[in-house]
Amino acid sequence: MTSRYCSATLLANVGIPVGWITPHAIMHYKFIVVDGETVETASFNFTSSAESRNAENVLVLHDATVAAQYGQEWERLWDEPQGMTKRY
Repeated sequence: MTSRYCSATLLANVGIPVGWITPHAIMHYKFIVVDGETVETASFNFTSSAESRNAENVLVLHDATVAAQYGQEWERLWDEPQGMTKRY
């Protein structure tokens, strides 16, 4: 959060909203909600090591009800963070 060249800073600098989940020691959720129907969740860290070297798992669900529940959780989490602004 304090590094000038961290990935979050680079995203914020090009106008992509970035937030830090401050109430938690580690925010370890890993899920993506796509198109209001598709959810991807897993142990998978979205890194090249996860893709090519680690033993990881991924579950893809196509269920609008489940996607809505994950979407609600995302909104709840997004309301918690301390926002990040451009630094340079």
